[in-house]
Amino acid sequence: MSKSLIHILKRSLNALGRKFSDLEPKFDKCVQQLLSIDKIDEQLNNLGCIIKTYKDKYYTLKRKDHRDAAELAMLKDLEDEITKFSIDYINIEDEKIKHDHALRHANNLKHRIQSFEYPLESLTPKMLLSIVNQLVKVDEQYYVLVINATGDIITPYKIKKAMTEKPLLEGDCKMHRSKTFNWKIYIL
Repeated sequence: MSKSLIHILKRSLNALGRKFSDLEPKFDKCVQQLLSIDKIDEQLNNLGCIIKTYKDKYYTLKRKDHRDAAELAMLKDLEDEITKFSIDYINIEDEKIKHDHALRHANNLKHRIQSFEYPLESLTPKMLLSIVNQLVKVDEQYYVLVINATGDIITPYKIKKAMTEKPLLEGDCKMHRSKTFNWKIYIL
């Protein structure tokens, strides 16, 4: 790594570490938006209510002593609907498990950021890779640090999309009194 790159990484990570207590709510909000946690919980609640309603109707009909042909047909339809919605519910639960894993990854990342002593005197590759997933050189004096908070695979498309949004943190640093390097930290 070049000296300027190490200098940029140190400055950006030191700024992140110093300001992380202020940035933590913003970090949490970004992670929540990336994972769409509220939407999944809402879908699970809605499907749970639908399944409960259909089960109540089903068991009410099932308890009847005498059922005519229409009620038997309705029992069959209710069984089919309960099965269909239960499968949907299980699929969404599986998705929620993936999101819970990603949320644990984000929490571990927060703990790693907070565990280092700032200012960083030396920057080891292990320390760098535990926080920053990718470093993108946009031009000679503009760098983007990508933090993978969800644990998903990062593609160039995701990086471009993230760069259109507001960064978690941005700043600049000078090197040799003449060059100014700008950097931004994005969460994916």
